[in-house]
Parts: sequence; structure tokens; C-alpha cells
Amino acid sequence: MNKLLFFLIGLLSFSLFACGSDSEIDSSAILEIETTPIVETISTAKPAITQPSPITPIATQPMATQIVVPTKVPQTKVLQKSITQDNKIGSGEPDSKSVVEIISRLKEELNNGYSHHSILNMNMTISFDDYLEDMPLLMEGDVQNSRNFKGVTSFEDNNQIKTIEMIVFDQDTFAKYPDTKYWIQFPEGQTPVTPISIIELLKNNFVQGELTGIEKSGGVSSRHISSELESKIFGELLPVLDDSTGILQVDMWVEPDSSQIGRLLINGLAIGGPRVKGPDGQEVTIKVDIEMSSWDFGKVVELSKPLLPGTPETMIWDMAPKITLEEGRDYFATIEIFEGGEIKIDLLEELAPVTVNNFVFLSEQGYYDWVTFHRVIPDFMAQGGDPSGTGRGGPGYYIDNEFHPDARHDSAGAVSMANAGLLPDGQGTNGSQFFITFKKTPTLDGINPDGTLKDCSQGSCHSVFGRVVEGMDVLGNIIPRDPATANLPGDVIQSIKIISVPK
Repeated sequence: MNKLLFFLIGLLSFSLFACGSDSEIDSSAILEIETTPIVETISTAKPAITQPSPITPIATQPMATQIVVPTKVPQTKVLQKSITQDNKIGSGEPDSKSVVEIISRLKEELNNGYSHHSILNMNMTISFDDYLEDMPLLMEGDVQNSRNFKGVTSFEDNNQIKTIEMIVFDQDTFAKYPDTKYWIQFPEGQTPVTPISIIELLKNNFVQGELTGIEKSGGVSSRHISSELESKIFGELLPVLDDSTGILQVDMWVEPDSSQIGRLLINGLAIGGPRVKGPDGQEVTIKVDIEMSSWDFGKVVELSKPLLPGTPETMIWDMAPKITLEEGRDYFATIEIFEGGEIKIDLLEELAPVTVNNFVFLSEQGYYDWVTFHRVIPDFMAQGGDPSGTGRGGPGYYIDNEFHPDARHDSAGAVSMANAGLLPDGQGTNGSQFFITFKKTPTLDGINPDGTLKDCSQGSCHSVFGRVVEGMDVLGNIIPRDPATANLPGDVIQSIKIISVPK
């Protein structure tokens, strides 16, 4: 029985976190860090390319947006600050308000909006035959006017507890993952599980119930209302329950004067629908346990939409730019990393004038704005410059290699061109993609140690055209990323500014 297969199905159906789409790369290709050249995959529309490198550049295909869920949530007992269920004052005490009136007032207050702190503790237990898997979630944060939310979700990754920050603002959802510097927006129409999404679902479906009594909730007497809802109703938040069969018990504790919800329990069993089956078609049982507590009503919650990186613009030219560098001037480039600092580069206009001119042209056109570092290998290099983020994009033209004995990969901070080897006629395949080294990498030089030109048809050759003079710490903080496995975008170049000064 393939338990892993079903577990992945369960994770996908949990609909908690979203991620940006990324191009899928053939997993049969293995990156060899020590020997792999920096490659720029050539589009199939270009002439055939002879690949001299030990690793063939990888053709890529689009991949659909994935839903990414932490594999484990820490099994830490949550301190419930709102109520304890056994603190009951009375059961079935007479109350002047009917359940219909209570629910109507509750919905009215939710529509008006109120702010508070909430903690959501949820677990879905999936079982069939002798298989059983828990899918826990722990989320805590502030609700603003019953509409917006900011908080964190805790999970365990490689025996380390990590957190994902979340914001819901004007029905848009944003997440900040542990290995990203900036917020990522969920795809439109994808609603994650949060305190406000659960309450909103109940507000739209909770129409009748039973007043079971008056009980203490956080030291305040609260009306305890019980009801039952079909499990499939929750499928819009938890797709594992979509088209399921079963009844879930819903219990709410509502403060009499304010009609605010202090505590919520949702429990029960469901049978998975047609799309939720075991690997051999077995019927799946889903045990639902959801508990949410709220307190600190009326608190001031300051919340705003997070700043997001822009989207790169695709630009294509039919020929390389003409030389426009000015004689007697020294050129510098400043790479501004979105939410990550600046890297200042001294461009080697005398040693690699064609390459520097190309880089200056693309930078001044805004070609690199909002482009990611799509391939970052620790202790090797960070590669970017492709607006598609796949390693196959370029400006529509090529420029030749440009080598000089004084422009080598002889230290960390060397700025060099990525390419895919030579065309059949011997032309280079440099375009827009570049990389910055983390260490000395002489095997990437286009010149042999004795000063003779390397046979680039038989080895990796890359044109060095700049050196980092400030911001090596910023370079070192660029997040590692393998495009073959990454499902989040890499660090983003906000802009590259060019300046020149008299020599």
C-alpha cells in the first residue's frame, strides 16, 4: 500500500498554503555542483546547439500552481485562554432570546465587524484499512473587524519548528515563508483556512440550532448553541471534505450582550467523496477536530496590505545593442534586491566592452527589473537575468564570448555571463543571464592558466565582466534555490542602476 501517495493527496487537499508557480525541470538530470557550468537553456526555436558541458541544459515545461502544506505541526499542548468546557453554570437554563434571535444578532455583529485575538487548533485524521495519518494545524493571530487577519502558523521541518506568517486583507491572502524575504500572494479564488474563513463559512450556513445552556466562557456567562452541518459544506475550505458524507457537530459559545463568539468546536466523522480514496480505491474516513478560541475583544489591530514585488516585463530585440559606452568613463552597477539590500559592481568596460555594453543597455531598459535569482547553489554561485525565471529566457539575440587574462573567476564576487556553450558556427550564446560567484572558480574561465585561450567546444567558458566591490554580505544572503525542486520564487532584483564617473 502506497501510504506516501495518499499522504500527498491529503496534503494537497488540505488547502492551507499556496505558492508561486515555477517551471518544472526534468528530474532525471542531476546537478553536479563541482563540475556544472553555468547554463542558459536555449529555446527550441533557436539553431541546434552543441553542448560541450558535462551537464546538458534542461528543457523546461510550465508547472501548475501547487498547494504547499507543512508536513508536521508541533504537537505542543495549546494553552486555551478563553474557557474550559467543564466550567458549566447550568444546562438548559431559561433564556429570553430564541436561538433564531441569537443567531441573527450574531450574524449582525459579524457583519458590523469586531476585532479580537484568536487561536485555531485543528486536526484532520485520515484513515482506511490499517493506515492512519494526522494532519494538524496550529494558527494564532489577530482578527480586524471580522474581515482581515494577521498571524502565524507553526510547523515542524527537519525537527525544527518554523513559522509561516499570514495576512488576509480585503479578501486577498498573503504568506511569508521561512525561506523567502518577501510576501507572496495566494492565487485568486483560493481561500485558506484562517479564523475568519471558518467563521464566514459558519455565518453563511448556520441557520438553526439548539440552546443547550448558559456556560462560563473566559469568566463570562455565554450562551452555548449547538447545531449539525453536513461535512461537505466544509469542502470549500477543506477540499478533503468536498462531496464527503457525514454530519459534523458545531458548538458555539456566544457572549449575551455583545453577541461575540468566544469559543467554537467542530467535531465529527465523514466518509471521503469520490475524489478522496485510498491508493486501491478504499473508502476513507476523515475525523474532524477543530477548536477556536477568541479573546481580547475590541483590541486595536493595525493591519495593511503587504508590499509585493513587481512582475518582470518580457522584452525582445532582433539584434544586440550598438556600443554606446563613453570613452574615459568608469562604469558601475548597483543591484537592488527587493527587501534584501544592494550589491555594487565595478564593471570591466576596458576588459569586456561588448559584454559590459550589453549589460548596461539591458539594465537601463529595465529588463532586469523584478527578475529573480532563479538558480542559487551554495558555495558556488547565484544566477539570474532571465525574466521567465526558468533558465531558458533571453533578450532575443546573442553576443560572443569575451575573455581577458585580467578578467577571471579568481575570487568571490566575480560577475560573469551564463551561456549554453557554442552554436555550430562557433558563436557564443551569451544573452541576458549572468551569475555572481561565491568563491574562486577557475574552471569557468575562458583562458587556460598559461594564458592561452581554452577550447570552448570542449569545456565551460564564461565571460567575466565585473567584480563586486560592495555588498558581499547581501550576496551571501541570497536564498539557495534549485529550479529543479523549488516551488517558491527566488530573491528578486528590484532594479539595476548604472552610473559612470570620469576615470
